[in-house]
Amino acid sequence: MRVYFLPFIPSKQIVSPANATHCRIIAVGASLNFNHYNATIDSDTSSLIPLIDAQVPSLSLNLQVSPRDGHAMMLVLGISYIHLPTFNGEALPPCQAAQILRVESNSPCLSIKKGDKMLTMNIDEETPL
Repeated sequence: MRVYFLPFIPSKQIVSPANATHCRIIAVGASLNFNHYNATIDSDTSSLIPLIDAQVPSLSLNLQVSPRDGHAMMLVLGISYIHLPTFNGEALPPCQAAQILRVESNSPCLSIKKGDKMLTMNIDEETPL
């Protein structure tokens, strides 16, 4: 499963805390087998994204899970906000958020809208948006 993000302007399209200077996007994907009570789970994280007024390049997050017959697929997308520079050199997130986007057998494309903010993701392994 791959999650693609088109180029975007972080300060206009990501709602962030006042003290945040950067963020990371986190994706967790799962293939769930409710009949046999097991799952395959993987995650990926973007590099630090500066919360600036300029466009940042597209990015993709790659998860090593794939649909199987009888399995439900789940995608959870999260964001971690960071304030840089730090005093000790560690980038600790002061705030984090996550949302389950969708749970179903096949999900070729997802769109999330909130007010005038919009992120578009494609989890099809063949064609990015």
